[in-house]
Amino acid sequence: MTSEHQIQDARIDIDCGIHSLTSATITTSEEEFRFGMMSYNAGRYYALHPKHAKRFYLLLKYRIHEYEKNHGTLEARLPAMSTIVHEQKHVGFKLERKESTHKS
Repeated sequence: MTSEHQIQDARIDIDCGIHSLTSATITTSEEEFRFGMMSYNAGRYYALHPKHAKRFYLLLKYRIHEYEKNHGTLEARLPAMSTIVHEQKHVGFKLERKESTHKS
C-alpha cells in the first residue's frame, strides 16, 4: 500500500509545447515496436509492447476516421521506401584452409 507522502512525491513532467513531427520510423522485434520520432534536430525513441502498439494504431485509425467525417477524406500514401542494404560483417578470426600437399 502506498502512503500519501509517496503519492505526493510522484511527478510527471509534461512538455506543453507542440512540436512538428518532421520524420518518423517504426521498427519491430518479437518483443516490441520502436517508434523513432524527429522534430527538426531533436529526436526520441519510444518502445511499445505489441498489444499497446495495436491499441495506438486503433486509436489513430479512429481519430483519422472522425477527422475525415468532419473535414473530408485525406489522400495520402507512404513515401517510397529506400532499399536498405544489409552488409554482412565478419567478426573475429578468419581461418583459411590450405590444400594438403601430403600424398598418401
